[in-house]
Amino acid sequence: MPYSQPIAGVIRVAVALLLAGLAGCAGGPQLHDYGFNGRAVELKQVPAIHQEGYQGGPAALAMMLGAAGAQVAPEQLVGLVFEAASGNSPPSAMRGAAPAFGRVAYELKSKQIDLELVRQIQAGNPVLVLLRSGMVVKQWQYAVVFGVDPAASTFSLRSGTAEREVLSFGDLLSSWKESGYWAMLVVRPGDIPPAATVQEWLGAAQRMEQAGKLEAAIQAYAAISQHWAGRPEEAEAWGGLGRGYYALHNPRGATTAFHNAISLQPNNPAFHHGLALALMDRQCADQAEDEADLAVDLEHDPNLRGPYLATQKEAQQHSGPSVTCSQD
Repeated sequence: MPYSQPIAGVIRVAVALLLAGLAGCAGGPQLHDYGFNGRAVELKQVPAIHQEGYQGGPAALAMMLGAAGAQVAPEQLVGLVFEAASGNSPPSAMRGAAPAFGRVAYELKSKQIDLELVRQIQAGNPVLVLLRSGMVVKQWQYAVVFGVDPAASTFSLRSGTAEREVLSFGDLLSSWKESGYWAMLVVRPGDIPPAATVQEWLGAAQRMEQAGKLEAAIQAYAAISQHWAGRPEEAEAWGGLGRGYYALHNPRGATTAFHNAISLQPNNPAFHHGLALALMDRQCADQAEDEADLAVDLEHDPNLRGPYLATQKEAQQHSGPSVTCSQD
């Protein structure tokens, strides 16, 4: 029996509301619901780099390094990030490779990582993410998120196999979930993210120093000495600056840095020894001998005293004129 006109009207309204509700569910989460507005952004400094295999790790990291001003071919990264035995490019290896090219890899940590992703892109920082997706067989794949469109609630991604792929907010979250929403920045040594800790940045500076990227290490140590001034770790930053300057044949800069380190940690034998070396290079042998004496006296580990004793002896045997050096 046909419905009466009033009942038919009610049904049409109910169906319309149901369809609207289903459409809203299908649309998934919307960025404007979280207060994100504004124009679409795509970061043009992110290069498109093609490479098959390796879970896209070397290509994606090369893109991130390139965006941070370090031009690196993905082939240079394969041996650093890809583990042939497991067939994986683990996140720890991706993070550990950046210092070899004078850059700092920083994993994002936020209780609202999805929203932090938007903030980083809007601030001009591409973000490396690890996704797991696939219609039949799910596979791990690294990608660089380099764009966001708040109005459409979409993100633009690059990978080793796709120059530009657009994912909805919901699809990105679904693919990203299985990695625990792992995300990483790659930045210049002096660009300290707001949430970074001093220990993280000291570790990055030390790894760059060990990798021979001395100018990058100096930038990181200088940033630490300013960003965390007054913290106990400030002394370690000045000590790192001293080592970097000395290795780059800048004994005057090393003198200033080691003096600052010693003012904060007067009983650190390594700082006194570093200052002794810098003073010797400046022909300030008498002052160098005093610093070497302090280093020897303060160091009680016989395995560490050898270099200090050698510098002490060199200063004692100095035959030329000795000048007086200022601390700057």
